[in-house]
Amino acid sequence: MNELFNKLQEDNRLFDSYFVIKNELSHNPGDIEVFKTFMDLALRIASFDMEFNSRRKYLSEADMALTIFSESVEIKEVSVIEIIKEYSSKIAKASIELQKEEEKSIYEHEEARRSGNQKLFEELSDIYKKMETIKSQNELDEILQSIADIEAQIDKRVFSATQQQTYESLTQGFSKLISEKMEDINHQELLDLNKEAIDSFKLVFDKYNEKKSFYNKSEADLKALVTKYLFAYDSRQLFNESLIYFNHVYSTIFNGVGDDLKFKLTEWSITTEEFKKRK
Repeated sequence: MNELFNKLQEDNRLFDSYFVIKNELSHNPGDIEVFKTFMDLALRIASFDMEFNSRRKYLSEADMALTIFSESVEIKEVSVIEIIKEYSSKIAKASIELQKEEEKSIYEHEEARRSGNQKLFEELSDIYKKMETIKSQNELDEILQSIADIEAQIDKRVFSATQQQTYESLTQGFSKLISEKMEDINHQELLDLNKEAIDSFKLVFDKYNEKKSFYNKSEADLKALVTKYLFAYDSRQLFNESLIYFNHVYSTIFNGVGDDLKFKLTEWSITTEEFKKRK
């Protein structure tokens, strides 16, 4: 046997010794002892705990060596046939075992990812409950970002049938709840805006009635009052009730001022539109 091979074996340098015996077999493809030594080492390495593709490579090389050996060796005794059969069987068994191990590994890996998905579903369920209590747009934005972050971690490729149903149920539930919350928040914002608006309208009404003669004579002060508090709201965002009160306040002032200020009052209501658009 090759001396370098023996030395490498003694030093437990199995992969290096594999290359040596492989080279030896390529020069002596019909040598029974070299063949058996190569096959035993190849099968041993193929059983190591390493990447499946690497293990499969050694089995493939063993299978190729078996084919070459079968064609190169002189078969004068039945024992040679038995050797060929023996190693053919060993390769087949090793291949089956490798396949089983790989399938088990894939299954366990997918199970781990499915378990991770389940935990993420639980987090989404908690977020759903939290979303039911939110009141503001900022809270909704934070919730939506949390959902997006969790969504990015979910591995849909390993969904079980149950997980697929759970995911679809959560998606539909969130879609409906988000729409409802957006409507609620928009309504609340409009409600707050209208409360603020009617308070401003009342302020104008009270101030004007308290100093009616003053405002009727002072264009600058009247303009400052109405542009800041009366015309500062977009009528498209006001409820009908708010518009009715607005018209009452506006009519009170309009009917109280002179013709020149009536024109100015109308002009201010139009030009203040730029301010409304910025709100």
